[in-house]
Amino acid sequence: MLTKPENEVMSSIFGLCEGKDSCLISPSELIKNLPEKSNYDEAKLNKILKSLELDDYFDIINSDRKGEQIFCITLHTKGFAYKRTSVQIKRNLYLSVGLKIAFAILSFIVGKILIKLFS
Repeated sequence: MLTKPENEVMSSIFGLCEGKDSCLISPSELIKNLPEKSNYDEAKLNKILKSLELDDYFDIINSDRKGEQIFCITLHTKGFAYKRTSVQIKRNLYLSVGLKIAFAILSFIVGKILIKLFS
C-alpha cells in the first residue's frame, strides 16, 4: 500500500508516461503535475522516487539534458498495473463501507423488532 505522497507521485508519473514503457521527465515538470496543496521540493521528490523504485514500480536513471536534471523512468509490471490496483482498492473500500452501513441498519431494525416483541 502506498502512502499519500507516493500515490500522488505515482499517479503523476503514470499520467506523464501515457501508456508508454518509458519516458523522460524533468523534476520541475513532475512537481508541476503534482497537486498544488502538497509542497514538494526536489529532495522530497527524490526520496519518494527512490522508495517507489525500491518497491519495483519502475527503474529510474538520472541524467543531464543541457544542464537540467532529467529522469528516465521505465515502468515495470507494478507500474503498469498501478491504475488498476488503485481502482480495485477504491472499489473494495466502497464495498466495505456499504456492507458496514447495511449491517448497522439491519442490526437497528432487528433491535427494534426485539424491543417490540419483549416489551
